[in-house]
Formats: sequence, C-alpha cells, structure tokens
Amino acid sequence: MGNQRNDKALKANHSSLDYDKWPTKVDGVSYDEAGLRSWRSRVCALPQRAALFAATLRDNLDPANKHTDADIYKALEQVTLCARRCN
Repeated sequence: MGNQRNDKALKANHSSLDYDKWPTKVDGVSYDEAGLRSWRSRVCALPQRAALFAATLRDNLDPANKHTDADIYKALEQVTLCARRCN
C-alpha cells in the first residue's frame, strides 16, 4: 500500500511542476527527463511511524543488494548512524 501512495505522489508532482520555473535535478538527472522508475531509484520517502523489519539492517538499507558492505558502512558513517566501523 505504501508504494502505491508514493507512486501517486511522484506522479502528481511530476505532472504539476513547471520545469522552466523550478528546475529540479537529482543525481544530475533533470526531473522532466527522468521516468518514474528512475525517480523511484533516487528518491526515498521516510514514514513518520517506525516499523520493525524481519530482515537485517543491511537487507533493509540495500534490498536489491547493489552496494558493497563498505558502501553501506560509508553511508551510515556519513549520516552519523555508525560512529565506528560496525562488524
């Protein structure tokens, strides 16, 4: 259900923006040039209510397993969620 709401929000925002007046880029990709699939891979919606996951933290941070452990640690350190190297 959550993904459907996010998709609707992305589609609504995508169709209602005036790209000349409000140019938007994420990862160097212009908002009007990217398709919905491209935006899904770049944009994250964080719920206000906490949820427990059955999988590991790593599996939840990178469900498609596209990144190395080093990438995950670096990201956690950048947002100060991992003060030292986690093992």
